[in-house]
Amino acid sequence: MSETTFALIGPGRVGRSIAYRLVQDGYHLSAIISRSLSRAKEAATFVGATGCASCDLSAVTHADIVLLAVADDQIATVAEELAARKIIKTETLLVHFSGLHPAVILRPKGGLGRVASIHHLLSFAEPERAVVALSGTPCAIEGDAAALAEAETLVRAWGGEPFRLASEHKGLYHAAACVASNFQVTLAALARDLLAPCGLDAEAARALLLPIQQATSANLAQLPPESALTGPIVRGDFGTVQAHLHALTQTVPQALSLYRQLGLATVALAETSGRLPADAARRLRQELSTDAP
Repeated sequence: MSETTFALIGPGRVGRSIAYRLVQDGYHLSAIISRSLSRAKEAATFVGATGCASCDLSAVTHADIVLLAVADDQIATVAEELAARKIIKTETLLVHFSGLHPAVILRPKGGLGRVASIHHLLSFAEPERAVVALSGTPCAIEGDAAALAEAETLVRAWGGEPFRLASEHKGLYHAAACVASNFQVTLAALARDLLAPCGLDAEAARALLLPIQQATSANLAQLPPESALTGPIVRGDFGTVQAHLHALTQTVPQALSLYRQLGLATVALAETSGRLPADAARRLRQELSTDAP
């Protein structure tokens, strides 16, 4: 069992999920800090470490590891306050969970401590699900060379799979994560809403679309995108794409622009797959690039 102590600043979905797994692995939770004491107490109960809730940043003073699970735009502010109060020791490990910001944001001018960032390729919609899903989840880590090995140990403690990422690549990495996760949800909502004019309410539409969404995810789990792609574009069904554009123009014109952009990207993918002939690709690309009169 580890004798390492850690403190958590920000007991939201990410913070409490990770804290739960670390406590289960034997790490000692010394403090959960939030601007709301009731929220900190709620998180402490979830984690199974009651009596450590606080609204005072100085509660992290004796922790070996300080985890900042706060919003991206709050990381620098909290780090600056920790530095101003001289709470952090040279040997303290500070970790944030932003997929975008580099770890060095945790060490403002005059700040101490070793710094690292850890980002999970996982959606934390519900902590109860996340504490299970953390097992096997890829986690990008970057930061001080002296902190990376300990960051990897942390990730493995909650069952994750760490991989190292250069700081200068975090922006592109995070964009990829958002496309894979957030935009998938946006597209699911768009597909649901396109069925409203067909007489289906939101819940019925969501239920009807779920099997094809699940089948597509299952295909992507086994195949590269080039092989998993199905549908009219990869088949070169020009008339079907024309019919889609006509229906959108008549009924949901606000969705046309996104359909066209996604269609063009799908044409490129279909060409790369080797299943869409060049002449069919040119014809589809022209149709998708031409605004309706």
